Amino acid sequence: MADDAGGAPPLAPAGPPMEVPGPDISIAGRFVGVSTPLYIIAIVMVAVRLYNRIRNTSGNSSVLAEDVFAVLACIADSFQIGLLYAAIPHGFGRHNFYLRIDEQIEGMRLMQMSYLPWACGVAFGKISTICLLMRLKATWIWLFRSLIGMQVLGAIAIIIFMLVSCRPIEASWNPMVPGASCWNPIVFQASVYFMAATAIVTDIIFGAISTALLYKIRRPRHEKIIVIMLMN
Repeated sequence: MADDAGGAPPLAPAGPPMEVPGPDISIAGRFVGVSTPLYIIAIVMVAVRLYNRIRNTSGNSSVLAEDVFAVLACIADSFQIGLLYAAIPHGFGRHNFYLRIDEQIEGMRLMQMSYLPWACGVAFGKISTICLLMRLKATWIWLFRSLIGMQVLGAIAIIIFMLVSCRPIEASWNPMVPGASCWNPIVFQASVYFMAATAIVTDIIFGAISTALLYKIRRPRHEKIIVIMLMN
C-alpha cells in the first residue's frame, strides 16, 4: 500500500519511467453529468408506465412480464451506477499515473464489481423489450424465446468470466496478490468484442422486429414514428 505522506508509483510493469500523460484532471464530472439525468429519466419512465398500467385497470394489478423485467433492470442499474459513483473518490475518471496504488486497487475493485449488475441490467432490459414484442407477435414465439435465451446466456457468461478469470478473484483488481494467476488478456479482449457484437446484433434484430410490427398498427403515422424511435 502507498504511504499517505507521499505518492506511490502506479500499477505498471517494470521498465523505463512513465511519461507524464498530461495534466491531472478528472472526467468523473462528465460521467455524473450524463449518467444521472439518463438514469432519472429511465426511472421516471418505468414508474409512469407502471402507474398508468395499474390506473387503467381501476386499481387491479395487471403488471406484465415486461414491467417486471423493466423494474429489475432499473434495480440492477442502480447498483451499477452506485458502485461507479463510489469509485470516484478513489480516482475513477483520473489517469492511473496520478493515483496511489491503494487508490487504484480500490477503484478497480469497485469498477469490477459494477460489471455484475451491468450484465444483469442489460439482460433484464432487453428481455423486457422481448416480452413486449412477444405479446404483439405471438406466432414468432420461437424467435423470441431464442433471443431471451441469448440474453440469459450472455449475462451468465459475463458473470462467470468475472468470477473465474483470476485466482484468487482479488487478483482481478489487485495484481500484487502473491501467487495469483489470470487468463491471458487476449481472452478478455476477445470476450469483450464477442459481447459487444452480440449486443449489436440483438439490437438490430429488436429494431427490425419492432419496426415491422409497429408499422402495421393502425395509428397516425407520426405516433408510429415516435414509438419506433423510442424502441430503437
